[in-house]
Amino acid sequence: MQKLIPGPYELRKTFRYFFAALLLGLAWPAVASLEQGAAAMRKQQWQAAIQAWRPAAQAGDPLAQTALGWLYDEGLGVERDSQRAISWYLRAAEQGQSIAQYALGVIYSRRLGEHYDSSQAVHWYRSAAENGLAVAQFNLAYVYHNAKGVEQDYAQALRWFRAAAEQGLASAQYYLGTMYGTGRGVAVSSSEALNWYEKAAAQGLSHAQYRIGMMHRYGILFEQSDKQAHHWWQQASETRSGTRQYSLSPFMHEVQPQLAALLN
Repeated sequence: MQKLIPGPYELRKTFRYFFAALLLGLAWPAVASLEQGAAAMRKQQWQAAIQAWRPAAQAGDPLAQTALGWLYDEGLGVERDSQRAISWYLRAAEQGQSIAQYALGVIYSRRLGEHYDSSQAVHWYRSAAENGLAVAQFNLAYVYHNAKGVEQDYAQALRWFRAAAEQGLASAQYYLGTMYGTGRGVAVSSSEALNWYEKAAAQGLSHAQYRIGMMHRYGILFEQSDKQAHHWWQQASETRSGTRQYSLSPFMHEVQPQLAALLN
């Protein structure tokens, strides 16, 4: 069975999905222009969203600045302009807006992009991670785990995978399980590995389901059972074939129906 390892959330389509979910999942302040922009976004009325958000963004509101940056980044209602996107994201990020900080990390981490800068990517991922954003914590852990623009540091990877895992991010739970299973940055513990694999598997993450199957296959913490191994491998196969879906974030199920059109 092919093992596909979950990587950082940096590809444009995935980023679009996450970012829209982050915006839609926010509790927007009771400010008329912000509420109007959010309502327009939910209806994919991009021009109306821009008209609602631009005055607030120009007045310094970090949520409006972040949302406007996203529209420029995606070319929704305006011509795509990554430089303007960065400009709006920066205004919000410098005010501590974690989604804007994460967005900058994503832009600077795109290896084929004109703005690629690994040190800036790490800086902004760290800023968002320290503000508690789970997907940023995962990306920061990933770059330390895989030495992407920084020296490999399993202690930092463990710290940030754990932070994201404790917020319910399935891929972080999986990676934390692998670190306990292999002893990278922490003492080997099959029981802790299984604990985190099970949490990720419960969300339908195929990689975790596969690992649990391997533990049954080789009798790690379980009585050896090919039957149980194949049961878990079948679940993993169904997940990857699309008959099962896993939660990419703790709030994804709440906003997923509103985001379906954004994936087309």
